[in-house]
Amino acid sequence: MTDYACGATVRAGPPLIYESNAPACRHDSTAACTACVVTAARELVAYSDAIDQAEARARAAWAEGYRAAAEAVAERARSEGYSEAVADVKAAEHGIVRVFREVAEAEAARWHLCCPACRLAGHRAGCRDCQDRTRETFADPMPGEYAGGPVAWLPEPASMRAAS
Repeated sequence: MTDYACGATVRAGPPLIYESNAPACRHDSTAACTACVVTAARELVAYSDAIDQAEARARAAWAEGYRAAAEAVAERARSEGYSEAVADVKAAEHGIVRVFREVAEAEAARWHLCCPACRLAGHRAGCRDCQDRTRETFADPMPGEYAGGPVAWLPEPASMRAAS
């Protein structure tokens, strides 16, 4: 047992060799005593806290610089009128889309074919006989209408045959 000036009483170990990773004792250069290990651990924790604080400061500085750069870019864009120009272009695009939608709805209404009842009284919403058609099918007959082609004639009455 060795009594050190720091008040630690531990067994003295063998002297450190070159390949050892153990910290040397501050008292006699042998393997570290418990007091030296505790002291080293406290220093390591304090150094770790210092590293954490430095890293936090670096991250905060980076974030502040990033925020300042974003504000500078936004300010430059405002001063050069980019944001107003982009807003104007977007408004024009929305207007164009609205016009195209209205044109598409008008084109669909152009090829809507109402049934005979709706033609006389005006279109009724939900009418089953009205049809939405295309340009190619618009001239086709409505259901129940004459579809074209030969008509089966009734036989000629006997009175007409006799007159001829």
